[in-house]
Amino acid sequence: MVTSEPNLSESDEDLMRRYLAGDEKAFEIVYGRRRAGLRRFFERQCGSNALGQELAQDVWFKLIRACQNKQYTAEAKFTTYLYRLAKNQLIDWYRKNGNVKTVELNDALEGDDETVEHHHYHVDNPESIYADRERLTAVLEAVEGLSKEQKATLLMQVEGNMSYEEIANAMGTNRETVKTRLRYAREHLKRRVFGGSAE
Repeated sequence: MVTSEPNLSESDEDLMRRYLAGDEKAFEIVYGRRRAGLRRFFERQCGSNALGQELAQDVWFKLIRACQNKQYTAEAKFTTYLYRLAKNQLIDWYRKNGNVKTVELNDALEGDDETVEHHHYHVDNPESIYADRERLTAVLEAVEGLSKEQKATLLMQVEGNMSYEEIANAMGTNRETVKTRLRYAREHLKRRVFGGSAE
């Protein structure tokens, strides 16, 4: 059993090790830290706030089961594991539903404490405009024009704050493929949102 209290400065991995040792509060910190990004990952993939929340919750339940079954050991990077579960959940959803989309994303424009988060991206990158309320609608429309792989890759970087290597591990691909997908995604967003070239 863990005797000391968990704190917000601990890494996801350290907190998950605490959870595996029986510390429920540690899991609550990780959940609070990652739930909004994971939810938005699904919302922007599926085009539905309600469905995004449902799929995200399914992933959290799968994570808990993986911990209980000792399939997750907190040795790997937590976000990589979490978004690998998310990618598999999304694949299952696409298989069952094809490309069916419902449009509820306008609700996201109203905003809440979880929606308005501060991302630290260079101002020249299209990712940075995710936090720009004035361009949110244009960005969401542009993201819909990406391929499934490009969209998932971009959202893992933006919402999961994941590195190329972490995304590659989560997607089951390599670093160069991730870089290529992100490059094409950025070019597409710059053309659609700014009306110019990506150069």
